[in-house]
Amino acid sequence: MEFKHILVPYDGSKPSIQALDRAIWLASLSPSTQLTVAHVIYMQPLVVADMTFFPNEEFQNHMQDHANALIEDVETRLSALENSKVVVLSGSPASRIIEYAEAENCDLIVMGSRGLGTIQELMLGSVSHNVVQHSKVPVLIAK
Repeated sequence: MEFKHILVPYDGSKPSIQALDRAIWLASLSPSTQLTVAHVIYMQPLVVADMTFFPNEEFQNHMQDHANALIEDVETRLSALENSKVVVLSGSPASRIIEYAEAENCDLIVMGSRGLGTIQELMLGSVSHNVVQHSKVPVLIAK
C-alpha cells in the first residue's frame, strides 16, 4: 500500500526515534509520499487544591530550546527526503496529533509505543494509547 501523507509524532525518546526511522523507510518507498514530523509542546498548568500555577518564563524557554534541538536533529535525519517537513504544535499531545492528522489529510500515523516513564504514564495516560483509541487515521506503533 502506498501512503500519501505520513505523520510521525516525535519527542526524542527511543521509541519515537524508532518510529521516525520506520516512517522514513516507508516514505522512501514512494517519492510522492509526504512525511511530516510533529513535535508537541505541552505546558500544562499545575493545579493544587484551588490554586493554579503556570510554567514560568525560564521553563518555557527551556522547553523551546529543547524543541529547537529536536527539530534540528529531525531535519538532519530528513535531509534525504524531498517531501518532508517538521511542525511544532502546542496543546495536549494526543488531541493535537489526532487533529493535525485529520486536518492535513494524513493517511497514516507512525509513532513510538511510549515516551513517558512508568509513573508518568500511569498518571497521564499513554499518548500512543489515546491516539490509537481515538484516531480516525490508521496508526502504526513502532517498538
